[in-house]
Amino acid sequence: MAPVVNMQIDFKKQVQYGDILIVETEFINTMAAKIIFRFKIFRKSDNELVATAESTQVFIDLNREMLLYPPAFVLDWKKKVGLTG
Repeated sequence: MAPVVNMQIDFKKQVQYGDILIVETEFINTMAAKIIFRFKIFRKSDNELVATAESTQVFIDLNREMLLYPPAFVLDWKKKVGLTG
């Protein structure tokens, strides 16, 4: 499991009900037992950047204890896609 433990959002422009938004997500590589994503949110109609954000998730075991090292499946995935560190 990997619950979200931190989320930060910087609102740059207003959006209105009905606006269509495009979310670009970037995986931030880290050696720690966590997942970090950065987000850029654009209004589709004018491609205006309306918000940026970052989220952090940590890995926990079935006893809800935080893991100190990334799980094997994460290390395997990183190796498969060419990520190190």
